[in-house]
Amino acid sequence: MSPDSHRRRRLRLLSLVAGLAGVSLLVPGVLSGCGTSSASGPDASALERTPSAAASPRSTAAPMPKPGPLVDPALKVGEWRHAWQVVGLLRARLPLAPVVLYLGDSTARESVVSDAAWTRALRRRGAAVRAFTLASHDQTFRTDRRFIEDLPRLRGLALIGVSLSRFVGPPVRGPFGRPAVFKPGHRPRLSHWVRHYYDTRPAKTAAAKQARVVHWELSRTGKFRRYRAANLRALAKLVAACRTRGLRPVLVQLPQNLAVVGHQLDRERAALSRGCRRVAAKLHVKFLDFQLAPDLTSADFYDTCHLVRPGAVKWQQGLTGWTVRLLPGPGG
Repeated sequence: MSPDSHRRRRLRLLSLVAGLAGVSLLVPGVLSGCGTSSASGPDASALERTPSAAASPRSTAAPMPKPGPLVDPALKVGEWRHAWQVVGLLRARLPLAPVVLYLGDSTARESVVSDAAWTRALRRRGAAVRAFTLASHDQTFRTDRRFIEDLPRLRGLALIGVSLSRFVGPPVRGPFGRPAVFKPGHRPRLSHWVRHYYDTRPAKTAAAKQARVVHWELSRTGKFRRYRAANLRALAKLVAACRTRGLRPVLVQLPQNLAVVGHQLDRERAALSRGCRRVAAKLHVKFLDFQLAPDLTSADFYDTCHLVRPGAVKWQQGLTGWTVRLLPGPGG
């Protein structure tokens, strides 16, 4: 056999082996697609929609991500797990009444006494809604959008908190998480969650609060300028995502201890307001560019932005009033 014919034979054998290997790699995918893993398996059943849900045009708007952890109402969970539980709850029981979602970082988290108290206050004002806070430490606009995109189509408001603290880092996706699932055959209930981190701590002194402002000027101003444009783009995408889920987005200025900050951050605060106003004008959304509780004092703050209980009571009252005004229908 000549060297050329031997070489051609080797090439044919290699091609045959490669083809057989490709078929063996494809077989598992083909078999699973044909249903060798039955629909009663854990993954398939978790992703399967009931016929009634599939028939509803409102429920088909949400994607079906891989299910998250099972909720145990007896346990106390942290802020991130709570947020994913809320997403899971709204998926498990599609509410007929409007909802109010409050998105933000730890500043927003500390500014409401509790979602139950806020919901009761709204209902006393004639708003038949249920309010939920989706706000955690360093939560970005991109993380907000992750929560919103995993929701079904709803009705109501998405109050998007904006503040200097939300513009000093890149709009990353945030910690890994998936919508929580609830035990079948039981009424879905959220776990208790750790909401207020500062109520049991002594508030910072006036000097310490002032030092925080100086620290922000020295260490955060450059980051604010660097990431401002990226966060404004992320904010615009979040507004669009809220609308695809049937929610009316509203930009809300988060609390700030103006008694301590004074005019020291005027340039940065003005740049933040200009950017948010441009987004609001371009996308035709409302921007509440003022403190919702004008009677806040420095004693209502733990530091320069996180409210303690008396301040949260005041802020929740202001937030309730504006929420009722923004909701459609009677009382809105």
